[in-house]
Amino acid sequence: MDVSQSKSFFARVPNLLVLGFSLQLPLPSSLFDANWKIAFLLRNPTDSDHIFYDLFEVALLYHGVSISSASVSPFYQCKGDEGLVETSMTALSVDNNVVGNIYEDLKDGAVNFTVAGDGTVRIKYGFRRGRQHHMKVSCDNVMVRFCGNNSGTLVGGSAGCRALIKIKLWEPL
Repeated sequence: MDVSQSKSFFARVPNLLVLGFSLQLPLPSSLFDANWKIAFLLRNPTDSDHIFYDLFEVALLYHGVSISSASVSPFYQCKGDEGLVETSMTALSVDNNVVGNIYEDLKDGAVNFTVAGDGTVRIKYGFRRGRQHHMKVSCDNVMVRFCGNNSGTLVGGSAGCRALIKIKLWEPL
């Protein structure tokens, strides 16, 4: 039997920049291109010495559909530290309907995205070697306003996130 608990921690997206944004219609041969620069601000929530972020994948979602993703290099934080994690990614090939829906949202001036993170962390308590735990981050309602110069920026300041680490307290052998 797996005994575990979830520990929430502080995370937000303080900065998101879009460069080289292009959206071409009509359907069915629509094209979508963009370069995304996304920053996460994470705070080590544990009372341990260090938290090691071994593998961290970031995805940009539009209504649940991944439109871009990237891996973040491993990093660590000391107890109570805050750190900025930055990643760059390019647009993935997306369904024509998604492109059409983004185009419709652009008419309102801003597009609503979700920034999601998923990965594994190791938490080191004292001198013991840390065990791997699952971590999930979800930043909903990340509003991006696009400008006429093929770029976009975060609207309304930093976006808050829900962030959890599932800590395994005990596992059978």
